[in-house]
Amino acid sequence: MKSIKTIFLFGLFLFPLFTISQNQSIVNKDYLGIKNCLLIEENKLFTSNQSFSNISVIDCYTDQLDLYTGWTWVSFPRLERVKNSPSPTEPVLERIECFPVELELWEDYPFNNKIYDPIGIPPWTGFLNNIESTSGYKLFINEPGYFNTSIDLYGAKLDHDTEMTLNPIQENWIGYFLEETQYPIDAFGEEWMNENLYMIKTQFWTMIKEYNGNEFRWVTDGNITPFKYGDMIILITEENETIQFQWNNSGQAALSASIPQPEYFSYEEKADYIPFYVEFDSTSDIREIAVIAEGEYKGAAVRLEGDTIVELNAYLQGTPAGAPLEFETWNGFKASNVKDNYLVFDRQLQTNVKRQIYAGENRQYYVISLREGEEFSIPENISEAYCRPNPFTGETTITFRLNKSQNTKVEIFNLSGKSIKTLMEGEFPAGLYNLEWKGENSEGKKVIEGVYFYRINCGDEEVVSGKVVKIK
Repeated sequence: MKSIKTIFLFGLFLFPLFTISQNQSIVNKDYLGIKNCLLIEENKLFTSNQSFSNISVIDCYTDQLDLYTGWTWVSFPRLERVKNSPSPTEPVLERIECFPVELELWEDYPFNNKIYDPIGIPPWTGFLNNIESTSGYKLFINEPGYFNTSIDLYGAKLDHDTEMTLNPIQENWIGYFLEETQYPIDAFGEEWMNENLYMIKTQFWTMIKEYNGNEFRWVTDGNITPFKYGDMIILITEENETIQFQWNNSGQAALSASIPQPEYFSYEEKADYIPFYVEFDSTSDIREIAVIAEGEYKGAAVRLEGDTIVELNAYLQGTPAGAPLEFETWNGFKASNVKDNYLVFDRQLQTNVKRQIYAGENRQYYVISLREGEEFSIPENISEAYCRPNPFTGETTITFRLNKSQNTKVEIFNLSGKSIKTLMEGEFPAGLYNLEWKGENSEGKKVIEGVYFYRINCGDEEVVSGKVVKIK
């Protein structure tokens, strides 16, 4: 037990039977005709169950979660609350070891946060006034010089069987509140995971389901670390409606593991990243690889001997859309700039293409190849157009790249084949384009829910078309 705490035991009429402090070891008190005995030993409370012969044993200890200086994807599995009711945010954050320092806590609801500024008036701002144990959060600690810190958690642990609601067409930030450390396949259950999830994302790695016809595979480099108590995980489902989910306590406890960190390259980690799955020849001598934008390293990863695929996370927040990306490798003796000498897997063509990657392409992940001797194509007009989010509610974005300057037209059609909105028309140079459609027609009126199509023409030729679904 930490410090001096007052403990209340309640009788039939919810009156306190007695109180104790840390300095007391055994207390007996006869109250309302009921004799109660409390023994404190090795951070446990032993108390009688009134007239019954069995004894309740209550653990009295403080959970401590490790936090990083910078960003930590965290949850709070133990809070001072009943069941999964909300708990005030500020008293929890004030228990961070290095407090008071500049803090930020973000949840998945857009722009909802709680920020602490030591010199601010008032110091606390933001509308994230309560937190829940089933939810996950992104915590930023601005304390230069600290390698890591910690936070104490008090109160009740969440029941392992607590259900969570996963919403469709969005990221779900959830907390992992089982004491057992587990790999994803055990924490979700293999069948449920394959049937219901499209993406699993943690602070250090991502798994994304990729289809080829009716077949699918989980895109990953295989360097997966297990979920541990107090982690936050982001899930995107394949369902078009809400589903209920609870953690699977498989009993297959995993040993803690970590992902090796680069020594040669350094970069600033931000709140989110885009995973690049980089493929190598098994005989490659590359030991580290980094992604570069505007002359700065935006992420780096370690390649161990024999690895043929490595997940490189690119932290591109703040990088302007259209900025070209480059790659640099290090083999232990010298660095080499890859520049545009790489291939990008095109999901629509199901083949590698040789092209430049730009920031702001609105993609969830990339598979790129540094292998030698691989076949590839060079698209003549447009590279890999797609629409995201899809389905959408308020607005969606159509993203594509023109590979040369040309006359281009982008239109939205209804199911009857009638053009209802022109998003782009004219002569445009080569480059990246993000076209926003707010679900309205050419007169500015909102269209009804349903299925629509986008079509991209270069000259008189239809190059790309796709389906987009508007809901609500």
